[in-house]
Formats: sequence, structure tokens, C-alpha cells
Amino acid sequence: MPTPPQPIGKSPNGANSYYAAGLGNTGFESIAGQPALLFHGQQGSGVSMRIDSITVTDPTGAPVPDYAFVTGDSESTEAGETVMFRSDKTLTKLASLQGGTGRGCDDTRTQTTGLLVTYTGPAGGTLHPVNGPFWPFMQYDVQKSGNILYYSYAPGYIDQEIRADTPNGAIFGFLVTKASATVKAPSDARGDDPKFTASVSSGSNSASVDAAPGETQSTDSRVFLSGSDLKYRVDVAGSSPAWYKYNWTCTRNDRADPTLTDGVGDGNEMTVPKTKISFGDRISCSADVQLRPVTFEMKDRYWRQ
Repeated sequence: MPTPPQPIGKSPNGANSYYAAGLGNTGFESIAGQPALLFHGQQGSGVSMRIDSITVTDPTGAPVPDYAFVTGDSESTEAGETVMFRSDKTLTKLASLQGGTGRGCDDTRTQTTGLLVTYTGPAGGTLHPVNGPFWPFMQYDVQKSGNILYYSYAPGYIDQEIRADTPNGAIFGFLVTKASATVKAPSDARGDDPKFTASVSSGSNSASVDAAPGETQSTDSRVFLSGSDLKYRVDVAGSSPAWYKYNWTCTRNDRADPTLTDGVGDGNEMTVPKTKISFGDRISCSADVQLRPVTFEMKDRYWRQ
């Protein structure tokens, strides 16, 4: 009798899923959950995984364009292994981790036609047997290996094919732009129980937070999918907005970026144009609210008798 088909042996795992991989070790260390899909070996003819018929909508149900799907080898592409990515939209490199180690994939071993990316693991390296948590495997003596990750912007589908006779794993991700707003309210605010509300909006989505005098409050980091400008604002209740100046600062991916506030005055509104936002950025802008100085103009008075 013919041998019946054997299961691939898929099992979810965290990142990093492999002791030597760049993913989860030297890059993207904070990925939560179990995004890696592992399978056992003897699949030299290829294992293909596809996310198909993709549509993304906002909270109102309207389709949105500003997102991407990411795919990559969650372990490493070693000798005798080939990994291919395909999509109906152009595949763009997101990151190359631990390239140049002589193991796993890097730019020198990657070929792309735009819609297809192929990379093949290099030969070389010495190994020794190890009993792993899921199955026995051969471990390289040099414990660093490269990963390459690619993304496709607003695709209809994205897939990954792995050809390997050894255990391996794939990862898929969802890449978006996120933004947050912070307000630092002045402790010497005037008025009747004043309140300062910071907000950030793009398209139909928005986030806001309130701060009492002397408080600093921030919104959660909100996903924005419309691809529009980010609009920041501070509203004041129980006081006059004109009594205050608003000092704006912004960060991009947790680093100060003064280009995001070029030309911004000290008013209670500012806009980060979409042309200044790189896809997948995390933008955070803060308003330090301060009372405007009070000035007096002295005029001479003349008395006539």
C-alpha cells in the first residue's frame, strides 16, 4: 500500500524561534505572541503558506489603503534551503538581520523581480547534534544566522514557500503606521476648572486624552490606516486657548525628529504631512502648554490745569 500523506507538523512559536536567528535576537526583539509557524523537515518539494483575499477596513467598515503584510523566514535559511516570497504587489525589503555572517540569507544571496523574492542558504559551516524542544536537529557551531524580511503594500495576497529537508519556520506580520499625542498642562492655568485635551487624527480615526493643570497625559498609540496627514490639536475648556502658547515636539520611532515640526508656530494646532511620514513609522507629538507672558504698555498722561 502507498504511504499515506504525512502532516506537515505545523506548530506556533514565539520569536525568536531559533537560537541563531537574527529575528527576535538582534532585531524585532519585542514581537508578542506566537507569530512563527514551525514545521518539521522532509519537505524538500516545498511547503507553501498564503494569506489571500485580503481586505482591511476602518471602524466604520470603509476600506483603507495604508497597510502592508510582512513575511520572512522566522529561523534562518541554511545550506540546501530555499525560501520564496510572492505577492500581487511589489515586495520591498523591510530589514536584513545579521547579514554578512556567512550563514543564512543576506542581500548578496537574494534575487527579486519585484513580485517574487528568492533566496538560497549558503553552503559551509560545521554542525553538531542537539535535542530540541520539538525534534532533534543539527546545530551550527557559529551561532549567528541571517534573516531577511520583505513587505507588500496593500496586497491582495502574500505567500511564502520554503523548500527544505530540515525543520524550518515562517512568519507573517501586519505593518502599519501608529501615532500618539501628549499634552503637558500648565500648573498655573487660569480659569474655572480648566481642562486641556490633546488629540491626533487621520481620516476618520482619532485618539484624545484629557489633562488637568500640572498633569502630563498621553493617548495610546493608535493605528492609522487612511494614509492621510496626521493632525494634532490641543483644546482648552474652562479657560481661553489664547492665553497659552503651545510648544510642539515630535519623535519618530522613539527618536527626536525636529523635521516633523518644521514651520510650526506656537498655536494649538499642528499637522504632520503624510509626505514626511515613512510607512510603518511610529509618530508621537507632544504639546508643552505654557501661559503666555502678560505685557503692560505704559503711556504718559498729561494734566491740564
